[in-house]
Amino acid sequence: MKNIFASSIEIERAVLTAMLIREVFSIKNTGMRIYKSEMRYQELNKEINKLYDNLEELDKHPDSKVNIEQEEQQ
Repeated sequence: MKNIFASSIEIERAVLTAMLIREVFSIKNTGMRIYKSEMRYQELNKEINKLYDNLEELDKHPDSKVNIEQEEQQ
């Protein structure tokens, strides 16, 4: 962060307030990115688990393609 020099107390307070707001926003923004990333990971994990379940079912019962396709439509 750049060094900012204030010529008066009011300007100094304004600069400190701006720096604090910037820091808080960065923390919140990072928190939201982490949260959204975790949510996407969880949803992807669910879909991959469905895929592996379907592949396992298909491996056990090769003639059950119709059954798997019906599950996907639900």
